[in-house]
Amino acid sequence: LRWSCLCMTPPLILQITTALTCVVPLAIAVRDLVSPGTPLPLPNDDKLQLLVGWTMVKNKRVLAPVPGEMNFMMSFGGIASIGYCAVKLVTVFTALEGTYLRRNLFLLFGVIELLYFVNVLDKEAFTKAHTG
Repeated sequence: LRWSCLCMTPPLILQITTALTCVVPLAIAVRDLVSPGTPLPLPNDDKLQLLVGWTMVKNKRVLAPVPGEMNFMMSFGGIASIGYCAVKLVTVFTALEGTYLRRNLFLLFGVIELLYFVNVLDKEAFTKAHTG
């Protein structure tokens, strides 16, 4: 086993596949954090968002503001999806050597934990109102 084979970059097809498979989940995750309930230009996403927040107008379901409970849960799901995609991207596109890859992943996990913490602080009033 030669040392050079241990430091190879991932194959180009893996890099392209990883990048492409992260586009839609990242878009959905950012939407869930920034503007939950807003349909994206994806097939049937407007129908999917009716599950999140809706009201009846003239016997038809239409989009409505997202309830606080759903907003709370969607923000955590968005952060989880961002974290999952970010781990894939960091693993494929950053340092090749184990020590630097571990460093990058630890930094990423720290950033994800900070996002969760900021999200909890942002929703503190909602949490206190529902938990007492």
